[in-house]
Amino acid sequence: MTTVAYRNFAQVLRGLDVSTAVAELARQPELWHEFTARQTYPGSAHHDTECIVLRGPNPDSTISVFDDCDSVAWPALELLPECTRLVIRLMDNQISLAVGRVMVVRLKPGGVIDPHVDEGAYADVYSRFHIPLISGVGNAFTCGDETVTMLPGTAWRFDHKQRHHVHNDSPDWRTHLIVDLVPYHVEPR
Repeated sequence: MTTVAYRNFAQVLRGLDVSTAVAELARQPELWHEFTARQTYPGSAHHDTECIVLRGPNPDSTISVFDDCDSVAWPALELLPECTRLVIRLMDNQISLAVGRVMVVRLKPGGVIDPHVDEGAYADVYSRFHIPLISGVGNAFTCGDETVTMLPGTAWRFDHKQRHHVHNDSPDWRTHLIVDLVPYHVEPR
């Protein structure tokens, strides 16, 4: 099997069974409509998405969402144990020192996530990972000058500090579990 070397993406896991997480989400469609600020915020790059927050900023915090490095459990965390199982598998793989925000995000058929760069203290602290739950042909994730199609059963890290955008040119929702971690890594000598 040939592995492609990317500068802005790294596939960190494969062979994940995501079917139970997909089924779990299908049984609770109301969760997609409980939090809408991410997509309705004026100028949001995520206007064509819906999301379920499992861990996020403390709703009572007065710190900007871009600079608030603390994350707390939201009610959906207990309702989605299969998604949580995938997060734990990723944390174990990355020997994570801390977990930040965790969201399930879906992009509508024909939708886009506009080009943007994740900014602020939060983006400086955490690395961003994607576990595709529903994705395939027609889904193009571009970061810098590289484009990948992330397939279910894999996990990817990408450089969210680079300009990135997504196009879903398929007839189906593209659904990813997004996990922010501080992974352990040894600096080269």
